[in-house]
Amino acid sequence: MEWIAQELQQKFETTGPLIEVVVDIVPKTIQVKKEAYKPSHYLIIQGSFDPPTSSHINLISKAIYLHSKLYASNKIKVLLLLSLSHVDKRIDVLNRSLLGYRVEMLENLYSSLKIKTPISIGLSNVARYIDLIDAIRQFFPKIEKLSFVMGMDVFKKLLDASYYSKPVEEVLHLIFRANYYIAGRRDVFSKKEFDTFLNKHLHQKYHQYVHFLSLSKSYRFLNATSIREKYSNDQPIQELYTHSTIIKYLKKNNIYRLTPKWIATKIAIHLVVQLTLESGKDQIIAIKILRQLLPEIERKPDLQQQLINDYKSKKTEEISKRWNQLINLIS
Repeated sequence: MEWIAQELQQKFETTGPLIEVVVDIVPKTIQVKKEAYKPSHYLIIQGSFDPPTSSHINLISKAIYLHSKLYASNKIKVLLLLSLSHVDKRIDVLNRSLLGYRVEMLENLYSSLKIKTPISIGLSNVARYIDLIDAIRQFFPKIEKLSFVMGMDVFKKLLDASYYSKPVEEVLHLIFRANYYIAGRRDVFSKKEFDTFLNKHLHQKYHQYVHFLSLSKSYRFLNATSIREKYSNDQPIQELYTHSTIIKYLKKNNIYRLTPKWIATKIAIHLVVQLTLESGKDQIIAIKILRQLLPEIERKPDLQQQLINDYKSKKTEEISKRWNQLINLIS
């Protein structure tokens, strides 16, 4: 999964906005009709899902219900996109779990929820939603209706002029090629507060493309960061925060451990994939290198700390040197 993600990021430099679907789940209720099921409406929720939270689950369920009411005769598909790019922050390997774990968490979660709507899980190298619309339509050319599900904090960024090279008024027609289902967060949480915000910040003609999702007040300040922090500090994670399936998964895999060995392992996987791609060599080479490198990291605390320090200071001499040694050995 790390290979697919970094390869997608490389393609962004030359090809532009792209998505790539890595998992498709079709519920048993329509499994027999899999080939016949051709959705025309897509509900997309993009995020880091590190881990998926109760608010993510609630958002998806309520968006499916509302969309089904608005467009009763249309076949729907959910697309969960793990975002590799953010408009205002760099993804740091030190503070994130590996992508393979996140895809597996989403797959396990969706299977346990027993939602009757098909789902795809994918990766996106796109930061801005106006670009994401193009990427999704390129991947799914027969889309009739495209709807994004997001929190109020993300919707505010969508209308923020600082993220565009033109005045926001000139890009609104591009933004509203899609519908938006918005859940309240923090300071704008009720329908009344949301309507006030819309009237102040968005021209009336675009209001028809925006729908408010009312969530429980218990989700008002809930985010994935708080779950990661609780887990890394050995604090109990309640089902208020996330689904029991995710809690079991975290206990089994310990993916938010802050031990030097675990952090150094993540750094090694990330950098080996990066170096292998940059050299133009294939995925098999990366696997061979990691098979020799990871056991070495596991048994050497000094190497673990050196990797962490080098990564923090943006120096990767040690891993580059070892990578070259192993390339020569494999050759």
